[in-house]
Amino acid sequence: MNTSTVENIDPYRKPLTDMVMALPPKKSNSPLLSTLAFCCLTLSPYNFTYSIPTCPSDLKSSIGYDHFFSKGQTAESLLLRGYHFESVQQSSIELYLDSMPLAKSFVAQLGPIIERVYSGLAVEKKINLLADPDTGESIMEIVLSTNLPIDELFVAKDRQLFDEIEKEGLTDGLRHVVLTQA
Repeated sequence: MNTSTVENIDPYRKPLTDMVMALPPKKSNSPLLSTLAFCCLTLSPYNFTYSIPTCPSDLKSSIGYDHFFSKGQTAESLLLRGYHFESVQQSSIELYLDSMPLAKSFVAQLGPIIERVYSGLAVEKKINLLADPDTGESIMEIVLSTNLPIDELFVAKDRQLFDEIEKEGLTDGLRHVVLTQA
């Protein structure tokens, strides 16, 4: 009994000669098929699984949007619903939120705080992903456009916003998210 054959080493692999013989002769896509056959032989013992990150149930309940989630919808895409951003930055922003749980929690809870503080005013929220000039790492910037003149009301609302953030225990999120007003 010959123990050096491919079948004895791995019963799921077929000899390369069998795969090549099954290819159509002299077609324009035969090099591609040969490469694919080789890849199938090489990767056949491995199981590849793909997962799409979806919103965990605890985050769903904490932000109160259970009915908005559909199968396969990411938490990041839902959290970005009330914000404006450049479409080319969307995937980078979603990856940033996925990698920074404090930033994700902060952004999720910031929306209701802004609505309470600036009730009755039209507030435009813009998100930018920037590089921190000191460390070179990515940092998220949220720009609030309230169209308020810079006067006592503006300063009072700004102070109230940061007081509410502190009251909710979200100050750790300010390490990863910078709030500015325009």
